[in-house]
Amino acid sequence: MNQKTFYGTSVFPGLARGPARVVMSRVDLVKVKNGDILIVDRATPLYASVFPKIKGLVVGEGSKLSHALVLAREYKLPCVLGIKEIFDKVKDGDKIEVDGEQGSVQFYKITANNN
Repeated sequence: MNQKTFYGTSVFPGLARGPARVVMSRVDLVKVKNGDILIVDRATPLYASVFPKIKGLVVGEGSKLSHALVLAREYKLPCVLGIKEIFDKVKDGDKIEVDGEQGSVQFYKITANNN
C-alpha cells in the first residue's frame, strides 16, 4: 500500500475515513456526498451547509477561531488545519483518514498523479 502522511494542527479530535472531496469554491459544494472528507483551502461559513453530510474536515489554512472551524467542533467533526500541500496531492475520491487527535491525514489510495 502506497501511504503518505501529512501533519497539521488538530482542531477537533476523532478519527474519520472516507473519500476525499476537494472544494475550491461554493460552486463545488454540489459534489459533496454523505461520508466524504471535505478538503478546503479556507473554511468559510458557506461550507457549513454540507457539514451534516461529511465525516471529517481538512483545511489548508486559517485560524482555529474561524466560524466554520467553530462549527466543525459543534458538529464533532475530526478536523485538521494547516496542510497547504494537500491540494497538490489529493484528488476527489482518494480514500483518506483524518486523525484529529494527532493532527494528521493519511492517504490510503494514491492516484497515479500523486507520486
